[in-house]
Amino acid sequence: MTTRSANGNSRLKLGGLVGLLMLVQAGAGLFALWYSHAEDAESRARLGTIAASLDAVRTAQASFGVQVQEWKNILLRDRVPALSARHRIGFQTAADQVQTRLGRAALEDGLAAERAPAIRSAHAALLQRYGQALQTADFTTLEGQGAADASIRGADRELQIRLDELADALAEAHRAEAMQAAAAADTRYGQLRLILFVCAGLGLAATFFLLVLALRRP
Repeated sequence: MTTRSANGNSRLKLGGLVGLLMLVQAGAGLFALWYSHAEDAESRARLGTIAASLDAVRTAQASFGVQVQEWKNILLRDRVPALSARHRIGFQTAADQVQTRLGRAALEDGLAAERAPAIRSAHAALLQRYGQALQTADFTTLEGQGAADASIRGADRELQIRLDELADALAEAHRAEAMQAAAAADTRYGQLRLILFVCAGLGLAATFFLLVLALRRP
């Protein structure tokens, strides 16, 4: 009875060790999965930030293009009251959208936060020049139209270039981050697979060793 009891206790201990090894193996696998998921979530967050900035800047680009076109419409058609009101409202609406979108981009991290505030300030200064021209210019004559156009000429082009450069830089940053994320995902997959294989191998080896010991006991 004593021998049977001792053998039973030994087998129970061996079974407990096997179970413990399985728990350790499962824990290592779960940790590896958690780590991979956390890294992937961080990468997606960075991509999302860049994408949001790029979307805001591209929308600002489009709105600024509308603003410039409405300015040209004002130069040509401001002498007609109905058209004047429509184009002035369109001009102001587009200008407000540029300010809003650049303000949103400035709240993001990275390139947008570095460059968008200065571009937004430059746009605000340009709006003041537009406003002065709208107040003082005589759009009923070719001379007045030409003088108003000359007071702005070149400034809108400079701002457009700055917007284009920021959008291009953000697009490149997004592409680079996406490539880096893909490479990191491949690396994590290889590491996870190696960890799981090692854990499985160690678990099987330990289980085999414990079973051999169990079978050798009288």
